Amino acid sequence: MIKLKQIVSIFMLMFTIQIVGQSERIIVGKVIGIEHNLYLSNQGLLIPIELKNNKFTVKLAKKDFPDCISLVTISGKKLKYFSPKIWIVEDSVNIIFELNKTGNSYKIDKKSPYQNISEKIEYASSKRQRKNLIKQNIKSYPAIFFLYKNITTFSLKDLQSLYTKIPQDYKSNMFVERIGGYLDAKKLSTPGIKDVFKSFTLENKNKEQISIETSSSKYRLFAFVAYGCYFSNASISTLSQLHKKYSNQIDFITIWDTQSVDMWKDKKITSLITWTNLWDKNEFAFTYFNINIFPTFYLIDKNGKIIGINKNYTKLSKMIIKKLK
Repeated sequence: MIKLKQIVSIFMLMFTIQIVGQSERIIVGKVIGIEHNLYLSNQGLLIPIELKNNKFTVKLAKKDFPDCISLVTISGKKLKYFSPKIWIVEDSVNIIFELNKTGNSYKIDKKSPYQNISEKIEYASSKRQRKNLIKQNIKSYPAIFFLYKNITTFSLKDLQSLYTKIPQDYKSNMFVERIGGYLDAKKLSTPGIKDVFKSFTLENKNKEQISIETSSSKYRLFAFVAYGCYFSNASISTLSQLHKKYSNQIDFITIWDTQSVDMWKDKKITSLITWTNLWDKNEFAFTYFNINIFPTFYLIDKNGKIIGINKNYTKLSKMIIKKLK
């Protein structure tokens, strides 16, 4: 309920994807200095590391693009990084992490050609230097990754210019798609209370494009949630109860911000959802509605006017009762 978007990765569902054959990347590692509460951060997900004699093996679903990982721990509600972003392009790598009070280091047997520029961008001495490095190297994966991570620090004019310089072969990359979604959303004004939202299209489990039209025969409840966020997951049970009570008056629509399609496989969540369930793959809707707290709920009247905004799922029922009078 109160977590900013930048912190959501702390709550991401922790799992290891294991797929047989050539569709996996294998990371064989060793950690010296710390034995517990260790994770690999991989594109917003936290994968727990189980050490045996200081060693671990993690299998990632192989993508068409390089993987980016970091060794982290959870301290309170924050992530503490023990390594820079490490780029992996090979099917298997061996990594040794050495952690101590004087400093942390790592060694990898198959160093990516992207690693040097990535660390220059990540450890830039100033925001200006980081932005310049991103601009100068925009045709590389690390620059695209850090452009997405620092997207709000760029003017829309600069962002559009950089977006057009990204190689066409990279356009299907998740971060490139999200930069494009951000640019599209920023062409519109963010709607607030009493504003009428403009129709938009999102993807469902079957990869079908579902259009959310401005007008409807019922009221609608947009639930903006983040996969793995504790409060978002907890809100699904509340939504299920409200859906049973108000489905004749309100169309429920959950809109997920997640970097993984594995949300659709999570039966703990999907078994409760009997209404429209959509994935904001390129973050267009989250940018358009300026969502940075999870979960956030919008109650919409039949004409597409926003009549209620709620950021506390425990008080969602009260808002609905009040607005439907």
